[in-house]
Amino acid sequence: MEIKIIGSGCPTCQKLLEQTKQAVAEMKLDAKIEYSDDISLLVSLGGLQTPGLVIDGKLVLSGGVSNLEQLKDIIRDGSGSVANHCQCGGPCSCENDLSK
Repeated sequence: MEIKIIGSGCPTCQKLLEQTKQAVAEMKLDAKIEYSDDISLLVSLGGLQTPGLVIDGKLVLSGGVSNLEQLKDIIRDGSGSVANHCQCGGPCSCENDLSK
């Protein structure tokens, strides 16, 4: 499994990188994790918000997550569609939810 976090280097991007490393370790996955600041790659994959989480070349998250358990669920379901989660941990009904 190849996991890439794409971001601008902001605190949210760094948090997602650290959470991803922790999630992969706790899940005992064999995964290569890397960080990229290539925002054009994120956009080309359909990302609207940083950070982006790409698993095996597919964008599975754009916008960050609120907790480790939610991130584990996203990694487990890495073959699913793009989840544009807001900072509250969406998808949800708040005004920041990009999945609407």
